Amino acid sequence: MKKFLFLILATLLAISPDLIKADNSASISYLQSQNQNAWITQALSATGVSNPDISYIDDSTDDLMTAAKNLLALSAVSSDDNQSLESLVATI
Repeated sequence: MKKFLFLILATLLAISPDLIKADNSASISYLQSQNQNAWITQALSATGVSNPDISYIDDSTDDLMTAAKNLLALSAVSSDDNQSLESLVATI
């Protein structure tokens, strides 16, 4: 009985990598269709999407957490907007 269970377990482990593969293109499309925010921008940048939408970023915010999230998003997309970066750093 133990050999039979071991054989089933070994078979499942051998074929499981083929069953768990992620569909990155569907995930990227889903993220692009959502309301954009700092977390989605960072996720899209990590997957190699060029020029994600960062129009939601308000560099004149006084909220510490919003400024920190926006700064991370601008860093993720390698933004050249130094004025926004400096304004967000000053808020933090």
